[in-house]
Amino acid sequence: MNRRFAVPAQWHDAGLRRYGFHGLSYESIVATLRRREPALAAGRLVVAHLGNGASLCAVAAGRSVATTMSFSPLDGLTMGTRTGQIDAAVVFWLVRSGGLTLDAAEELLFRRSGLLGLSGVSADMRELHASPAPAARLAVDHFVEQVVQQTGRMAAALRGIDALVFSGGIGENAGWLRERVAASLGWLSPAPRVLVVPTDEEAVIAGHVTALLGKH
Repeated sequence: MNRRFAVPAQWHDAGLRRYGFHGLSYESIVATLRRREPALAAGRLVVAHLGNGASLCAVAAGRSVATTMSFSPLDGLTMGTRTGQIDAAVVFWLVRSGGLTLDAAEELLFRRSGLLGLSGVSADMRELHASPAPAARLAVDHFVEQVVQQTGRMAAALRGIDALVFSGGIGENAGWLRERVAASLGWLSPAPRVLVVPTDEEAVIAGHVTALLGKH
């Protein structure tokens, strides 16, 4: 059900559906947890891959049941240069009222928005967190709030949450962000465990290639 958009079946069958991204990262994290904490890996996890590209995935017993990214990697969380979740009608407005071409609108939403667009100076969370500029503060606060809200959405898809797992460049290295997000999730009952699990997408790729070559 979480893959469906509310569009006629002909468009779903043609490929208009939620695909999700960062699958290699999530596969790596689940594999690590299965080795280290198998009981936890069998539970309900919200995994946060936070970097220049960012997404959350709701994982139940090792299986993805929902994700914040969607038909494209534009959807979901605010990212380095991507808007994240936005009303699709914004594209119509940018073209009809803003005078942009479709290519220019795509450039704006994918490469000139997100943390860069909010702050006006950088897409790098380290620079933004260190900056006293009000626009940098706005970008940081916006990102944190989106992670909090979308974590709630993923927890709802799981009907509960046992652990919140952080990964990616921001997720692994920004302890202040993990603390802010965890502090804002106190309404969850019970409060989830918070873990940091580095991702290894290259190892997952190598494993798949090895398995594929072994079949031939």
